[in-house]
Parts: sequence; structure tokens; C-alpha cells
Amino acid sequence: MIRLDLGTGDDEDFLAKLLTGAKRSARQKALPELYAAKTAKSPHDAWIVEAGSALSALSTTAPTGLVKLSYEALHGYRTRLMKEVGKLLKTQDIPGPRQLDAKLKQLRVLPSENEAASDPVLAEFMRSVLLSGNGTLLINNTFVEWATVQAARRAKPSVVVVSFGVRNKIKPFSSLLIYTEQETTTPVPTQVDTLGSYVDLEVLNHYVWMEFEKYPEYRRNTVYYFVGEGMDEMLVLAPPDFPLLKANSPVPLSGLFAAARDWLQV
Repeated sequence: MIRLDLGTGDDEDFLAKLLTGAKRSARQKALPELYAAKTAKSPHDAWIVEAGSALSALSTTAPTGLVKLSYEALHGYRTRLMKEVGKLLKTQDIPGPRQLDAKLKQLRVLPSENEAASDPVLAEFMRSVLLSGNGTLLINNTFVEWATVQAARRAKPSVVVVSFGVRNKIKPFSSLLIYTEQETTTPVPTQVDTLGSYVDLEVLNHYVWMEFEKYPEYRRNTVYYFVGEGMDEMLVLAPPDFPLLKANSPVPLSGLFAAARDWLQV
């Protein structure tokens, strides 16, 4: 566990200082951008995967090698998938989820729905994540976890920044209606699930870490930051030679950025 020196008045600039080393107003490049622009080994070597859009908003450029996936930004595509399910259920005889999934495999993300649609690999990746992940259409944190796990399996990225969020409580649904828009299919009011969101952080962060550690590319040479926005302490898992493991005093957010940047040699 590493103690953090948050300074004063840093609440709005927490993410910016962590990922760019400076305040948001400075408009500095975020760590995944720096890596993608200088060192990226493939078109999908640096990733930002998030429930909201705060991380993507920090990016000032879109270098080749940087992938940005946001559950929030995919709202249009997710809604279209859900509406299509509704049409299929009303107009066709769908005996089960497998038959429904076969129908939905024909639906690809459109350029108007997400800028990554122009990349055939990413377009198929998004379709697959939203249709094959259990609950990825409905739950923002499930999408983030499953997309990150699939990125680790398929792309073996060198830099990944993952951000979970606060989710709503899941309303009752059948096996087929797991694909449908909950706001219109049930009269039950929408409620924020604070406890469920906390459990997400406990469990899904562990899943993400375990997934990366399955592969020899990441063992004994990868640094993991587990940070809660606004918290004055964080967990660092890293090789013994990572400098922050020897920190005896609270580390400023800009110090976390500098240490990660030095580790990546960018």
C-alpha cells in the first residue's frame, strides 16, 4: 500500500495528474497516448477502457496504437442492439438465447455510433464484447471488465488504463430479455446500486489482474496501479525494482505518473 499526497484543491484534477502529471488545464498527453505515439508495437497496443468518458476526455490526440472504449460512448450502438432484440422477439419465433445471438451477429457498429467502427478488428471486437459477455449490454462495469479481459487475451497490450463506475441495480428479466433496454421493459424505478458498485471494484479488479497474469508477457515485468479517485492510499503490485515500492513518504499524483512513465521509457 502506497500513501498519496493529494495536496489541496486537487479533486477535479485527480485523474489528470495521475495520467498526465499535470492539471487538466495544462492539456498534457495522457500516459497511453505517450506510449502509443512513441513505442506502440501494434495498432492495438495501448488501451483505455472505461464506464464513463473522463479518461477519454484527457486524451488530446488519437495516435495509431491507442484504443479508446467507453460504455457511455457506445450508448447509441447498445440502444440499437436492444431495440433490434425487441423487434425480433415481437416478429419472429426465437426459441432461446443461442438463436437470438445468431441473429444479432449481423449487427455491426456504425461509424455514426463510434469512431472505432472504421477499424474492422475493433468493430468486431465491440460487437463480440457486447453480445458474448454476460450482462455487458446492461451493466457498465461488466462491460469494462469483459472488454479488458478480451483485450488481454486477443491483443496483449502493453499499456491499459481501466476505469469502473457506479452502476444501477439490475431489474428482473428473463434469459432473452437480458439483451433488452430495462428502462422500457419494466415499470420498476431505476436505482443506483452503490453497494453493488463497491463489490464490482473488489471482484472485477481481481479478475482483470488474474487475466493479465495468465500470460508470460506480463509476469514479473508489469506494474499494476489500483487507485480510487480521491483516496489517499493505493495498492501497487510490481516487480521488486519498481521505485515506488520503497517510498517512505506520501507520493504526489504527479509522482505516480512519473514513475509509470519512467517504467515505460516514454
